[in-house]
Amino acid sequence: MVRKIIRRLSELFVYPLTSGLVAHAVGLNKLKFILFWMSKALYVSRRSMPAVQLKFKQAKFIFSCGIEIVIFDDIFLKKVYERAPGFRAQENSVIVDAGANVGIYSVHAALMNPSAKIYATEPVPATRRRLEENLSLNAISASVEIIPFALWEKDCQLFFDAYRYSPQARANVSAKGTAVNAITLDTFVDRYGIQRIDLLKLDAEFAEDNILRGGGNVAFSRISKIVLEYHSEEKRMNVEQLLKMHGFRKVLQSETILYFTRIDVPHR
Repeated sequence: MVRKIIRRLSELFVYPLTSGLVAHAVGLNKLKFILFWMSKALYVSRRSMPAVQLKFKQAKFIFSCGIEIVIFDDIFLKKVYERAPGFRAQENSVIVDAGANVGIYSVHAALMNPSAKIYATEPVPATRRRLEENLSLNAISASVEIIPFALWEKDCQLFFDAYRYSPQARANVSAKGTAVNAITLDTFVDRYGIQRIDLLKLDAEFAEDNILRGGGNVAFSRISKIVLEYHSEEKRMNVEQLLKMHGFRKVLQSETILYFTRIDVPHR
């Protein structure tokens, strides 16, 4: 119990002063960062907080809650989506950011590989506006095409549980929340004329297997690599079984992140 309390206090008070985020900050009001991290440590990201613009190295973002700092830390510093060979943004020319949210991964990919073409799917209007702001703030709107649809296992209308003080949202079929249009992976590649996807990054709040079920032989034959976050053991098993059926093999599992490559594509 004492160790748990000490670890909690360390997370709350020590991390903001020693974090790699501070070391990478440029022109950052350190107090703003410390307050944002404390909001994460105290799990108050659901409470109202004023939006603030922060700059880390070359990246700029408008943050509105502590969880966004955590996502930034995961993507820019911990590089949770780049731990397997061949999965770095610099190594991929066509990238799909499925579940782009406010665009932290899309911005990272575009800054790391300015010549890449990135498709960012975000169906919730309020979150999409934040995505647009972050792309504009980093002057990469030309590199990233926003797809205003949810990806799903069929073409239909979905409803999202959007939280007032968090950009994260979860799909449901109960006709409650924000109504959005959803399309399958097959419809997506056909509608946007996408002949190849070097890397599909997927983070969709418990919808990972639902999205992959919408990819038949058409979409999967054009995807070389998939990296995704799973949100339950059931989802992990569903994803692994489904992708194995479509000719993918798992090359790495790092915490809750899974990496897959298509078997007939050379693994770099």
